[in-house]
Amino acid sequence: MVGRGWVSWLLAGVVTSLLMASCGDTKKDNQPSTMTDGGSNAAAGRSSDAGGDGPVASAGGENAGGGGGIVFSGNGTLGRHCTADEDCKFTLKCLGADQDYPGGTGAPPHGMCTLDCEKDDDCRPFGETAVCGTLDEAPIMLNASMDHGRRLCMQGCTFGAPSGESKCWGQRDMACRPFAIEPAVSCLKAGEKCPDGTFCFRGACREAACGPRCNTDADCAEGRSCNAYSGLCDEGSQPAVPIGAECPGDEDPNSTVCGNGTCLLLSADGVNVKRMCTQTCTLGTLCGDSGACVFARLDPYAAGDIGYCVQRCNCNADCLHPDDHCYPWETSLLADHFQSRGICDASPDQGGGGAGGAAPDDGSLTSCESGVGGAGGNANEAGSPSSAGLGGQGGQKN
Repeated sequence: MVGRGWVSWLLAGVVTSLLMASCGDTKKDNQPSTMTDGGSNAAAGRSSDAGGDGPVASAGGENAGGGGGIVFSGNGTLGRHCTADEDCKFTLKCLGADQDYPGGTGAPPHGMCTLDCEKDDDCRPFGETAVCGTLDEAPIMLNASMDHGRRLCMQGCTFGAPSGESKCWGQRDMACRPFAIEPAVSCLKAGEKCPDGTFCFRGACREAACGPRCNTDADCAEGRSCNAYSGLCDEGSQPAVPIGAECPGDEDPNSTVCGNGTCLLLSADGVNVKRMCTQTCTLGTLCGDSGACVFARLDPYAAGDIGYCVQRCNCNADCLHPDDHCYPWETSLLADHFQSRGICDASPDQGGGGAGGAAPDDGSLTSCESGVGGAGGNANEAGSPSSAGLGGQGGQKN
């Protein structure tokens, strides 16, 4: 876990779930009950109870609905990687890794078995909780699109357990994330309630589904790169996101400091801690040029859910933000998995000074032993975390 900084979201049970699929439902008592970022709702973690990972009826059974009387059987492929239609069973089609989604820009990493749809019922023959969503919505949208755009079938999911390989087919270029239902339903005002099976997130009723989420350029097909905002692979290169760097946020909404990422305001106990550049990502993965996806966005959470990217480091001098220090991972297993000695975090005791070094008793990594940039580090120091209860607030695209 992270050393004596503000961050308490990387907890033992959740860390384990990042690496071991069987432990995704563990939760510490000091886990924050909500994570806010400018309009999210405390109910944001409530989704449908069933995961939905295959056709819902066997041949000869009752009508599954939404498919014109078609009833499918066998293992489903909704949301799985594909290179051609032949990889997708039943009537599903392959949206290829070099093919922009219908009516928009960007391709899913490694392709996705899907089908055009108008409503959830069109997708339910492929999974009990399959969702009809639009890729026009970035993973963490400030509000839902009110336009009736092209929509695609996606595999349903739940936040939290199951974890890792049990979520989104174990494909780490997918993330369990919110999608607005069609038509968009408001829950912004008092008394506005969401339909059963949905939850309120940033003023609109949503469902949870496995949506494409590239985490690095390596996830994308040749000639494409990862769009950090949309999570899709666009043609050509994209503006870089300096993960962890200081940014102005709503003090300068036109700032381009964060490239194609997000300026996230972090707060604890009602006190603003810092603003940093980040991007959404799949929990448990490497992200951006020098990040680890360990900052959970919704509660409950586990590996495979949507999260935010935090800068990896090997020593204090690596951290881009002036208030950050480099705190060691709790175990060598984590250090090996995230390929760094530690992760950048703000310390309430020191009040900044990441680039200038930290006090000897800070617990941070003052000695640069494994290069810079957070990649390829080793674990030869360990620390213990604090429990400051940090939440993210005010996420904005720059």
